[in-house]
Amino acid sequence: NETTNSRGPLRFLVLALGCMAFFADYYCQDIPGVMRNQFLSHLEKTNDGQQEYLFDLLYSVYSLPNIVLPFIAGMLVDQFGYRLMNIVFCALVMLGQVLLYAGAAANNASWMIFGRFVFGLGGESLAVTIGILLVSWFKGKELSFSQGFNLSFARVGSVLNCFISPQLAKSSFDAPIRFASIIAGVSVFGSILVCIIDKRYEQQHPEILEEQQNQGESGPIFAGVRKFGKPFWIITALVCSLYLCVVPFNMIASSFFEDSWLKSSVADETTRAQVAGQLMSIIMIVSSILFPIVGLFVDKFGQRLRLLLTASFMTILAHLLFLEVYPIIPLITLGIAYGIFGGALWPTVVFLAPKESLGSAYGLINSIQNLVLGLCPIIIGYLKTNSGSYTNVIVMFMIFGMISVLLSYLMIVEDRNHKTSLNSNDQTALLSYMDTQESHYFYSKFGRKSLDISTSSPHSEEDDPFIIRP
Repeated sequence: NETTNSRGPLRFLVLALGCMAFFADYYCQDIPGVMRNQFLSHLEKTNDGQQEYLFDLLYSVYSLPNIVLPFIAGMLVDQFGYRLMNIVFCALVMLGQVLLYAGAAANNASWMIFGRFVFGLGGESLAVTIGILLVSWFKGKELSFSQGFNLSFARVGSVLNCFISPQLAKSSFDAPIRFASIIAGVSVFGSILVCIIDKRYEQQHPEILEEQQNQGESGPIFAGVRKFGKPFWIITALVCSLYLCVVPFNMIASSFFEDSWLKSSVADETTRAQVAGQLMSIIMIVSSILFPIVGLFVDKFGQRLRLLLTASFMTILAHLLFLEVYPIIPLITLGIAYGIFGGALWPTVVFLAPKESLGSAYGLINSIQNLVLGLCPIIIGYLKTNSGSYTNVIVMFMIFGMISVLLSYLMIVEDRNHKTSLNSNDQTALLSYMDTQESHYFYSKFGRKSLDISTSSPHSEEDDPFIIRP
């Protein structure tokens, strides 16, 4: 395998183009949440009494199909390559956003809902293609940094949306949606350009072309999934529980702030919406700064599992503070937690799946994550309707944080039983080990029988990565 540095400065152009697609995806995705009250008022014009249901449907039709679509997308990536599928997914994001704009301009809720459905066909699947693109160009010392920077740039899209969309909405309801459609169109051109760069570089380096061809020999569609062992499934559950502490909260944050804190202090409804949108941006600003920093830390020092445990505790603290103090402090706390687990979590997946099935691994995690994220708004609606306040909803988020603490601890205990630790900072060794072994007990519960290497006892205290020394 080539080292990362052999690809030269060109890898940073690839990173920028990959970030462009994620930026557009996140900018467009959060528009209904930032403009919740405006969306409700707009839907009420032609659907009086059903606006709450239709608004929730805008998120459900995005999330529910993605219970299976990212996994299917992952298998398609394993079979046909990430370049082609990246262009397809970016095109679906643009088409969905254009349909949402057409529905908003025509006061047609059906078009808006269908647009969000089409948007969802590509939006979540982009995480699979961009993730594998970055693994291909940055595997080695800069892997965590590249994925952290990509997440950071995506959150910049969310932050800018919080500021730009309310301002554009002053001219007309559909103006922010039209602007987002333009951004999505630019990302399609970026995906085509990165495809050309990646293909040409591959053709100029025969050794990479041979490696990519070998990697494409993934065999039967579900062959790689059976190699996903216990650590993979614990990490998958941890992804779900940690993201449940942030993403569903972001959906109701605007209304929560207005009802709980801003209604008594800000009289004008439009001003309240702007202030709420600015408060929502705090999580994204803090996490966007931390993603690449945490990525650099992980690249240099490792300690992924300790970081995940720390982030889990911080989510509990943040939601507890929401019940007691003005949102700025808990939002900063939740943003720090998000930055830590986002920067440490996704790069870990690379070490838990065979490289020829990496698309399926990313897709499967995203599918399961979207299942729980799609069901969560229903639970939130039930709790809010029956209690009349957001207190029980916040308590639910605290429970998700407690589950995250438990899963992080289980992952640490599981990791101690294996010779290779996820807390290691030697990413090249971990990736090379995966390249040379068809199956390993760290990645597959059946792999121990097929190894021809020493199955010695777990690492001694002297080389235990959990023990930090000067």
